[in-house]
Amino acid sequence: MLNLINKLYYQFSMAFSYKQVLVSVLGSPEKTSFEERLVLANILFSSFATLASTFVNINLGLTPIAVAVAMVSSIFYLFLYALGRFYYKKELVKWLFSIYTLIAINFLWVSNNGSKGSASFYIVIYYFIMIFAWDYHRIKIITVIVFLNIIGYFYIEATYTNFISEYPSYFARVADSYTTLIFLFGAFIIIFINAKNNYIKQTIRAQESDRLKSTFLANMSHEIRTPLNSVIGFSRLLTKRDLSPEKKEKYAELITDNGNYLIKLVSDILDISLIETGQLKVNEKFLDVSVVCNKLLSTYTLLIRELKKKHVKIELRVPPHKVSLISDEVRIEQILSNLLHNAVKFTDEGKVVFGYYVENNNVVFFIEDTGRGIKEEYQKDLFNRFAKTDDPTDLHFERGAGIGLALSKEMIILLGGTIWFTSKYQEGSTFYASVPLTANTN
Repeated sequence: MLNLINKLYYQFSMAFSYKQVLVSVLGSPEKTSFEERLVLANILFSSFATLASTFVNINLGLTPIAVAVAMVSSIFYLFLYALGRFYYKKELVKWLFSIYTLIAINFLWVSNNGSKGSASFYIVIYYFIMIFAWDYHRIKIITVIVFLNIIGYFYIEATYTNFISEYPSYFARVADSYTTLIFLFGAFIIIFINAKNNYIKQTIRAQESDRLKSTFLANMSHEIRTPLNSVIGFSRLLTKRDLSPEKKEKYAELITDNGNYLIKLVSDILDISLIETGQLKVNEKFLDVSVVCNKLLSTYTLLIRELKKKHVKIELRVPPHKVSLISDEVRIEQILSNLLHNAVKFTDEGKVVFGYYVENNNVVFFIEDTGRGIKEEYQKDLFNRFAKTDDPTDLHFERGAGIGLALSKEMIILLGGTIWFTSKYQEGSTFYASVPLTANTN
């Protein structure tokens, strides 16, 4: 009986754990940025805070306008949360939240006792949220707007003394101030705890990246030298006169394989350096998604034959209607090629299925395999540069520099999309890459 209770408690605690609740409320950290999650968290908190303010304002006998602003804000913020969380209109939500909140604060300042009321607190927290929500250029504009608002508050209150309403009682003023302080405290908790967690996460990632980079640099000479030695060695063997045609063919294949590996390795390193220096350009144009997929199908059908993987089949699944999008065809093909190459490489028997579907104004590509899968301990670092999922002692160890997936992620971000995966060890993996149907304007 005690064991049953412990199991039930464990399942309950896992189902309602802190991290799982946050993922349910704010979305997965892999699919949403820190800024998007922070804005969404503050919108949801603002909805509850303004709902509570509605009842507090009524009980304190504040002006009808102050009550109406709080009530309308609660409903509007809840609408914004739904729009951002379930319909993924994150940029639109951010704009509406920024504009509406400033307007609501101005109404609140006029209707709720000016500098004596709660608007002064709200303008401060509003500015802090904007700092985290927007880029440097827009923050400068918002800073000017907020500063002009404060000057306007001072001028109106100092010049038109009867324009600002008074609290109905001393208790109402004190209660409103402390209620606002509690709400303010809650908003600061959301901002700074999220900022601290993000800072810790980024610091850990940076340290891990440095460690992986050091490992990568230490192994790079081996990664480059091994195929180079193979190319040179087998080239010399080809010059022998007594070599049989079968061995010549075998040596030529090995030279080609090692040459292709070197080209891909150097190409990936160059692309990463271009991304780091901001020189990788995106050439967007209309493209037919099915044409790209059919080209890849032909390429990887041939590759499977060349690798002599007789027990592996490749299959393409696409919607019946034509789908076109505005993006960089070369980069999309490169991303999908990286994912397909991994799927084929790590699948010894079964099938590789890839294709796409349209969802929420995005084209979602998928690559599913019945291969070896990814061990759970490797999954969190999978998109980090120079990370590998192979154990060199494994009989199925595959060589690689650990660049392809990291490069695919950075390229998909450049295209305005996202990439994620699901995997079970020894059962297979499914990778997803989502790209907007229209051009990326970020």
